[in-house]
Amino acid sequence: MTEIGNWVGTAGQSAQLAGSQTQLHADAVETARDTMPDPVPWDRAAAIRDIASATNPLDAMVRAAEAQAQYMAHREAHQRAAEVVGTYDANLGGASVMPAFSRPPTMAGGDGTTSGIGGGGVGFAPNGFAGPGGSGAPDGSAGAGGSGLPGGP
Repeated sequence: MTEIGNWVGTAGQSAQLAGSQTQLHADAVETARDTMPDPVPWDRAAAIRDIASATNPLDAMVRAAEAQAQYMAHREAHQRAAEVVGTYDANLGGASVMPAFSRPPTMAGGDGTTSGIGGGGVGFAPNGFAGPGGSGAPDGSAGAGGSGLPGGP
């Protein structure tokens, strides 16, 4: 019984560690989601077409300045996104150890039966039915209102 108690204690500690690690993962995802910048679109070909379509040289200069500002915003958002991913990766690094659960101890002689453990009780019948109204007995003797005893109603 001591062996079972020790295993239950170890399994409980492993489950607690798994929960803590899962929470660290969730926190890392939430932080990344909340700090990820919105994408800033940049289309070089469209910017060149827009600048080239200006008929007034001053309009071309204004459009070029706007395109430059859009490009810089695009690069800044990209850089910030890379930083967020790096932070996310570092946060996951601290939560990378998940516990390994050990096998439960062998009980009652290791033959897979429950003989000698707590006496009788409800078990599983060959046909798999041991619920209300029956014990799974092949002859159905423990049907509704039946006793389940040999020769019983």
